Amino acid sequence: YLGKTIIKLIEDLKIKNKIIRFTGDNASNNQTCWRYLQKSISADFIYIRCAAHVLNLVVKEEQKKYVNQVKKIVLFFNLYLMSKLDGTLHT
Repeated sequence: YLGKTIIKLIEDLKIKNKIIRFTGDNASNNQTCWRYLQKSISADFIYIRCAAHVLNLVVKEEQKKYVNQVKKIVLFFNLYLMSKLDGTLHT
């Protein structure tokens, strides 16, 4: 559906011979759209993954690891302080 919509827009704007690249994220619908556009426009039509989006996905994934580690550290110190307040920690 997305590919057909883009083709119609390209034809309406009369820019078919000016389009050489398609930029998108790694979503499967964008890859499917690119393949459709490649068949409809030109075999030379190139798909470029958006570097900013891909970098954002990588950073978010790595950030999860650090957030989980920080949560563990906070929990440790909370338990430590609670045990100090309760007088149950013997040093």
